[in-house]
Amino acid sequence: MRPGVIVAIAALAAFGSAKAEVCMKSGEETSGFGKVCSYHCTFGETSQNVSAAQMCPLTVQASPTAPAPARRSGSAGVACFKVGEQMTQMTKQCVYDCGGARRVETVGAAQLCPITVR
Repeated sequence: MRPGVIVAIAALAAFGSAKAEVCMKSGEETSGFGKVCSYHCTFGETSQNVSAAQMCPLTVQASPTAPAPARRSGSAGVACFKVGEQMTQMTKQCVYDCGGARRVETVGAAQLCPITVR
C-alpha cells in the first residue's frame, strides 16, 4: 500500500471509533404529547425525544456523527438539512443536520417537515 492510503485508512478508523461521551442537559421543549430534551456535548449539541409526561434525563451518552463545525456568533444563517423525523401522538419531531450539529423542530402531526431550516 502507498503511505497516503495508509494515512487515509487510519484517519477513517480513528473517526469511526469515536467514543461516546456524557452530555449534559441544556434544555427541553414540550409540544403536545411529546418533549424534546436538548443536551450539550463537547462535539456539539444532541437531542432525545420523550413523552411529555416523562422527565428528561440529566445526562445521556452520545457519540459525534461528524466533526462539529467551529462555533460562530450569529449562526442564524447556517442552513440545516432534514435527516429524519419521528412521530409522537399529536406532534412530529423534524430532525436536521446543521453542519454536524443536530437540531430538532416540532410541528403538528399532520404537517410536513420543511426540507431545510435556518
